[in-house]
Amino acid sequence: MTIIRNIPLPLTETDIIRRLEMRESPHIRERIVTIIRELMQHQNDYLKPAVAYEIYPREAITSEYLKLESGRIKGRSLSAILSEAAEMAAVACTIGNSLEQTVEAYFRSGDSLKGLLLDGMGSAAVDILAREAGRVIQQEVSARGYDISGPLSPGMHGWNIKQLPNLLRLTPANQIGISLTIAGMLQPRKSVVMLLGIGHQLCQWDQVESCESCNLKQTCRHRVR
Repeated sequence: MTIIRNIPLPLTETDIIRRLEMRESPHIRERIVTIIRELMQHQNDYLKPAVAYEIYPREAITSEYLKLESGRIKGRSLSAILSEAAEMAAVACTIGNSLEQTVEAYFRSGDSLKGLLLDGMGSAAVDILAREAGRVIQQEVSARGYDISGPLSPGMHGWNIKQLPNLLRLTPANQIGISLTIAGMLQPRKSVVMLLGIGHQLCQWDQVESCESCNLKQTCRHRVR
């Protein structure tokens, strides 16, 4: 089990604007950009990044499920994508509750614009945190001559979102404050759980390709194109 806190997040204005679906606008109001810059100056108050992961040897993989020493995960896409993996990393990432609480406070006070922009910062920060988690794990496994695959999460094509609890149980998520609500949503909301294959010559993909494989790609407002 590995726990990492306070990972530096190279967050940019462009990342936040993309998350707010403002990136295609030819003219972004000066007030919005000003607020984003102000929020970024205080991002350490809002963002409490933490990553927790466990690496497992792969025991078996079939067309229907992946078996690790601590559990079994169903998913038709897993066997095709991870068939060459020798190990798996079950990873949980979160930026904590502080940002969500501040967003809610802004909305309660009537400052919905600042709340919306801060929420966009949180979404962008989780994206970057997941990427940085992959970079850390890649550095760890490269010492053994391995590479990592692109990230997989329940909800992507061939992996039912109902498998989220099974994947979450394989991670040390409780060590960094992540849990599931009764409705099956991650708490804190600005969190992500993913599976990485570890081995030789594994498939890699970027965020655009991940979005293309997601079952929610037609409706997700955060889809990367």
